[in-house]
Parts: sequence; C-alpha cells; structure tokens
Amino acid sequence: MSREIRSVAVVGAGMVGLSAAFFLREQGLEVTVIDRTGVAAGASWGNAGWLTPSLATPLPEPAVLRYGVRALLSPSSPVYVPVAADPNLGKFMTGFLLHSTHKAWLRAMHSLI
Repeated sequence: MSREIRSVAVVGAGMVGLSAAFFLREQGLEVTVIDRTGVAAGASWGNAGWLTPSLATPLPEPAVLRYGVRALLSPSSPVYVPVAADPNLGKFMTGFLLHSTHKAWLRAMHSLI
C-alpha cells in the first residue's frame, strides 16, 4: 500500500533549500521550510546567494588553508566550526590538510572537467 506524498519539510532556508522548496511547490506539494536562524543566514549569506557550478572548484586547495584557519574560528564565517573535543572533527581536519596540495587539487579539478 503506497500513499501519495502531499507535503514535505525542507530543512534549511538557504539557497539550496529554498530552491528545492520552490520546485517542490511548483509540483503541487505543500512545503514547510525549517531553519534554525532564518532565510539565507548561513552559507547562503557567505556566498551572497550565488549558485554557480561553473565557478566551483575543489575546496581542498592550498590557498584555502591561508583563509581557512581564520575562517574556521570566526563565528561570522560561513565555514565556522565551533571548537569542541570531537575526534571525528580532528580526523576530518587532518584529512583535509593532507589533501590540500596542489597535486590533489589538480587531480580533483580534472575529474570535474
């Protein structure tokens, strides 16, 4: 027995969440958007609402490290990560740092082309 989906909840009122909500609503679904802060208050605020796949590059890039350390610790940054004793976060950051080489970036860039 299957039921027809008539309503959905979208978590996140950023660019992607609102775009998804728009297209779901266009298909006739009732949509509720849930966000902890407000419309475009997270990452969408940080990138000024731009959604441009053609300008996307792999994030682990050597220049990102210079910006990244400051940005990770700044609560107003779109990539802010609260400092916490989380072994998974440390593992992720270590992997990110190890992959932030020009060679790894070029390899990832070629896979996008």
